Amino acid sequence: MRSHFVPDNFIVTDELRSWAKATFRIDDKEVDRQTEEWRDFEYKRAYTDWTRCWRRWFRQAEKYDTLKREHKPRGIEVISDETKRSDAAKAIAQMAEYRDRAKRG
Repeated sequence: MRSHFVPDNFIVTDELRSWAKATFRIDDKEVDRQTEEWRDFEYKRAYTDWTRCWRRWFRQAEKYDTLKREHKPRGIEVISDETKRSDAAKAIAQMAEYRDRAKRG
């Protein structure tokens, strides 16, 4: 059986790169890493649409959890240190107010 590899002239266009970054919440470094993994993969049959194959590689990478994400996952809010300090100051003031109320009565 003959092996097939990604053609040397395959180019990851800006459009493909943007698609991968937006779809999978990854950065340029991870797009490049996955593309290199994909280029090294040995296929049993030749493909006519290597762009489609490239997209499928990324979908499979997500399915098998091999993507290295540097962006925050959806649904999780990242709180800055300034916000944390502000929230802590508010909580301390609120506790002092409750303490004063309790003393009064």
